Amino acid sequence: MSRDDEWAAWARDYQDGGDTAPAPEEMLAAARRATRRQQLGYVMELLASVGLVAFYVVMMRTHRATWFVAMASANFVFAALWIGYLTHVRRGTWSAVGSDVRTFASLTRARRVADVRWLGFARTVTAVMLLFVVGWIPFVLRAKWALYCAEPWRAVVGFGVAALIGIAALVAQTRKLERAEHDLARLDAPDAEG
Repeated sequence: MSRDDEWAAWARDYQDGGDTAPAPEEMLAAARRATRRQQLGYVMELLASVGLVAFYVVMMRTHRATWFVAMASANFVFAALWIGYLTHVRRGTWSAVGSDVRTFASLTRARRVADVRWLGFARTVTAVMLLFVVGWIPFVLRAKWALYCAEPWRAVVGFGVAALIGIAALVAQTRKLERAEHDLARLDAPDAEG
C-alpha cells in the first residue's frame, strides 16, 4: 500500500467516526517524527527571533539615529507577534499521539490546520515587513548618503540581499502553505483524490 493510499484510508477512518483499532507502529513512529519536527521548527523560530532582538539591542548601543531606533522597535514588535502567534496557533498540537487511528488522524488534521493558519500569517507578516523595509529605504539612503555615494556597492548589496531573503522567504512560505492546504484537503476528502 502506498503512502497516499494509507493516508486516504486513515482519513476515511477519521471521517467515518474513527477506527479505535490500535494504530500501526509505523503510524505512531510517523507521529513522533512529526512532533519532533514541529518542536525543532518552534525552537528554530524562537532562536531566530531572539537572535533578531539581540542583534538590534547590540546595534542600538552604537546607532542612535531615529530611523534606526524606529526600525529596531518595529522588529521587536515583529518578533513578539511572530512567536506569540506561532505559540497560539500550535496550541493543542503538542500532545503525544494516542494509540488508535482516530487520535492519529485527529492530531494530524489539527497540525495541518495549524500549519495553514501559521503559514498564511507568516507569509502576510513577511510581506508587510518587506514593505516596511522598502518604506525605510529613503531614510537609510538619506542618513548614509555620503557612504553610499562613495561606495555604491554597499547599497546594492545591502538592499539586494534584504530583497533576496524576503522574496525567498515568501516563495518558501507560499510553497509550504500550498502543500499544507493540499494535505488538509486530502485528509478532509480522501475520495476526491481518487
